[in-house]
Amino acid sequence: QKVVYIARSRRSFPPGRFGRFLRTPSIMESSTPEPVEESSSSATASGVVESTDLEPGGEILEKLKGDRIGETMYSERFVLSTVLKLPQLDGPLAEDEDFEKDLCSLWDMTIEADVVLFLLKHDVVELLIGLAEGSEDHRLVEILLGIVGNMCCLEETHKVLYENKSLFLSLCGFLESSDTLTLVQLMRIFTTILDKSDDEAFCWFKVIREQEDITEKLAFILSSTTSSELIQHTLEAVHAMVNRFTEAEVDYAQLNEFYKMFAKP
Repeated sequence: QKVVYIARSRRSFPPGRFGRFLRTPSIMESSTPEPVEESSSSATASGVVESTDLEPGGEILEKLKGDRIGETMYSERFVLSTVLKLPQLDGPLAEDEDFEKDLCSLWDMTIEADVVLFLLKHDVVELLIGLAEGSEDHRLVEILLGIVGNMCCLEETHKVLYENKSLFLSLCGFLESSDTLTLVQLMRIFTTILDKSDDEAFCWFKVIREQEDITEKLAFILSSTTSSELIQHTLEAVHAMVNRFTEAEVDYAQLNEFYKMFAKP
């Protein structure tokens, strides 16, 4: 049975400091209700609402929904403003507590499929990976990869990474990170993609074999880390690779290539 890995930003602040929904603006916080124009119709003037206005796509229902994302109560405005602030971040994230809280809220929000689809619509995966790749702030990188990891629970994200394999190879570059929490989020990404991707639509073996010395890097992490959490997540990632490649992707002609990668003396 495949396991879905959902990460939340529970390590961000001490328990009770703020709840998951406390800092996440809802539609009631972020948008101002628009005035309903008066109609010349006597029925409307007397307060009678046409039933069609309350059906999906109806005028009144759309106004009530405001800028919420899909069927959630999360605000498009909050998500976009948080994402747009990322390139403008000046200095360590730890020095901007409010923005760190907002990023953690966004991280939590990405457990919702509608939020992930909204982010994909705005090419946010490319932005997150690019910013993480150019940052030396371990906390920021952990959060950015955590968001990407949650987004990988949807196959639409797999398609983005598969069709633009340079993005996936950029993720592989984080195998050289010295930060334990960054590596934990990276292993979540690997495990989620390999466990949940459609076997026929995606051949990740062809992509991963382009990453030089990937098995050596995984072995180094396992042999050098003292973090039980990182050991567990790395073993799960390795198991997901071996399981997928041997059962779904690697045919007899490719076995030698597989053995060269994973069966070294």
